Amino acid sequence: MASNVYKTFVLQAWNLQTKATGLLHPHSLFDDPRGQSLRRELYRRLRYHFRFSNQFMLFPEIGHRVLYSINVYGPKRAEPRFVSMFNLFHASTVAQAFAHDGGGPVPGIKDDENHWVVAGHKRRLVQTTSEELRMYAELYDPGTDPAGAKLPAVHSEDAAEVLRMLSEGPRRLQDFGDDFHYSAMWHESGAQKQGIIRRHTAFPNAGAPWILSGPHFFIGNPYFKTPNEGCKTKGDYSRMDLTVLPEDYCIFHGKKPLVPRYGDHRFHG
Repeated sequence: MASNVYKTFVLQAWNLQTKATGLLHPHSLFDDPRGQSLRRELYRRLRYHFRFSNQFMLFPEIGHRVLYSINVYGPKRAEPRFVSMFNLFHASTVAQAFAHDGGGPVPGIKDDENHWVVAGHKRRLVQTTSEELRMYAELYDPGTDPAGAKLPAVHSEDAAEVLRMLSEGPRRLQDFGDDFHYSAMWHESGAQKQGIIRRHTAFPNAGAPWILSGPHFFIGNPYFKTPNEGCKTKGDYSRMDLTVLPEDYCIFHGKKPLVPRYGDHRFHG
């Protein structure tokens, strides 16, 4: 089995007799399902963790969705205590966050014009200790040793507060006993190979045959995109124009919705 060579460099960096070591490496070390033992050692050495997405193609040799992180390590501590920052696209955001006074609303991932946000804010700097790791383990991977828990992408201190309230809830799904159960159902790729399900693009006349996919809807908008004829990938969808969509439009009416054609302002139906 091939190993991730960068992990070897991380381990070697910990052996250096320095007060701080900065490394840029893949993010997978923080969410590897089999990385609990390594994270137990990592968190006690970690000082800063900044996770980036390559949307601005700062590294042109890798894809725009690839995640990587800048990490600052120091001597081993008795207990974990570090600062993390997620949803970054440019290093200037980190500097702005440290210089920010903490006032005003925390910016999101994109602005109202659908541009990636690079403005920093003090509350984007999320403080992580043993208590937060315990909370993450309870919410995302019950039964896991908190000292080696996966590190979720918490956008801000405000988001961390929401997670804290959820973790303090008096009941869990397992408390419902036999009244609750879940199933993974079918694996999409495997079930297609076995002939259990098949991929077919159509506009059904009723709800039963309709398989709801991510591109169909968005925040506050159940009519977001519609698949193109012969749709094969998640990118083969067209945006639905709500300004021309009939008021009585139904996703099951068997007719194509009005969508803007790529590159011009004409519509087809």
